[in-house]
Amino acid sequence: MVKVRKKTDWRDGKTVRFSFCSAYIDAIGYDAQCELLEVRLIGSGKIRRYVNVPEEVWYQFRESASPDIYYRSCICGHFPEADTREVGGRGGRSSRKCRS
Repeated sequence: MVKVRKKTDWRDGKTVRFSFCSAYIDAIGYDAQCELLEVRLIGSGKIRRYVNVPEEVWYQFRESASPDIYYRSCICGHFPEADTREVGGRGGRSSRKCRS
């Protein structure tokens, strides 16, 4: 299992985010109410947002011994990637409706 540490400087109020040691991924975050997964990549700092991601996938990703492999094999191409404007862009709140 990869050791994760809760990151306090990359939060928007609802989304829980973690950073961990990975060759490709800097940090991951998840908003359970919206089923929104965020992945911040190393190097570019680009944040990819995936919608309709079940909470179980979040837990498996977070606890994976190889998060890079899990990301590429179980998330990329398996969930729709959200448009940045759709989820509020640079740290803003999502404009899409979350489930209640």
